[in-house]
Amino acid sequence: MTAVLPTRPLAQDARWLGAGALMAFSTSFGQTFFIAIYAGAWREEFALSHGEWGAIYMVATLSSAAILTQSGRLADAFRARSVALCLYLGFALIAVMMAYVTSPLMLAFLVFGLRFCGQGMLSHLAIASMARWFRARRARAVAIASLGFSAGDAVLPAATVALIAAIGWRSSWLVVAALLALVIAPTLMILLRRERSPRSVAANTLSPGLGGAQWTRKTMLRHWLFWALLPGLIGPGWIGTVVFFQIVHLTEVKGWALIDYAGFAYPTYSACAVLASFAFGWAADRFGVVRLLPVYLLGWAAGTILMAMAQSLSAGVVALAAAGIGTGGTSIVMGALFAELYGTRWIGGIKAITAAVMVLASALGPGVSGALLDSGVTFEVQLLAMGLYLLAVSLLFVAVAARVRPLLPGAVAAM
Repeated sequence: MTAVLPTRPLAQDARWLGAGALMAFSTSFGQTFFIAIYAGAWREEFALSHGEWGAIYMVATLSSAAILTQSGRLADAFRARSVALCLYLGFALIAVMMAYVTSPLMLAFLVFGLRFCGQGMLSHLAIASMARWFRARRARAVAIASLGFSAGDAVLPAATVALIAAIGWRSSWLVVAALLALVIAPTLMILLRRERSPRSVAANTLSPGLGGAQWTRKTMLRHWLFWALLPGLIGPGWIGTVVFFQIVHLTEVKGWALIDYAGFAYPTYSACAVLASFAFGWAADRFGVVRLLPVYLLGWAAGTILMAMAQSLSAGVVALAAAGIGTGGTSIVMGALFAELYGTRWIGGIKAITAAVMVLASALGPGVSGALLDSGVTFEVQLLAMGLYLLAVSLLFVAVAARVRPLLPGAVAAM
């Protein structure tokens, strides 16, 4: 039996929800889908082969994951407002430097900065803040904040391509810098001028984890559950990154026009991700996040299998729509699960580990996929393997969820 927590309308918390969504949106400038827009220009500018560019991207992302395991704990020690301001200033500086990049080595350093600030720390800060600030409706708060991710997916690719066509790729980074420093950062400071920070939250608002305890990173890593969850942490980051990283190759193999696929599939993907995030958010708050473990990966499983078999453009759109459902489910489950399992006192440090694992998976995915392509393993075969992997993990999570549910705080209290 799950304990009933007092609630109030989420509209009363609009400033904090808006801050979460804004942080999520601003991660876009360090996400794969955004950086990939510039890949062709960078390869031409610095005479990089596909392998050399892939190596730069992989090393930059791996470095980001390594540092995130330590820097992520800043979310436990400082206000989100202060951490975000430092990140935005650094992010904007990197964007300015990107406009004047002169060598492959400098490019590698700057791509690391984009990955660390965007996909790494800001993504971590946005979701960790929602997990800490909200309790009774934590999953729905994560769903609302995740609208920022979907907005970036839906709006920025086309807008950036048009911007580059109008002013060039170098000048476009100055626009990004101005947006981060002059629009997004000040707006976030206004939203968080009165903040629910780690030091301002009363002790009785901290929600406990398994066994009614507040788990630390060390106790989490010594327990079997984290390692059982690891395949589900790896899957979405690895598979989602590979699918979008190889989207040009996929459309070439299928004989689809990239502009047509992007024009129909990406907005559909984003819309399905938004709808799924709210559906999963409601279900997580109603039934508990642990009960969703066996089902949240099924969207991506269906999407990869359908994408492997798709022949027509419309079938490809349906496949990416199914993947969008998987993305929505993943954002909720991964956003709220660890607070439910391990408590919120040390959630910043705990989620830094989980975020680093997902970033690591996203770093290795494109490199492994490219090597398999070079070895003659078609992308369709890779997609089928990804889908079967996710189905196997979902079956594993049936057993994991059944074993964990009796240990949750509400269940323990009811014994």
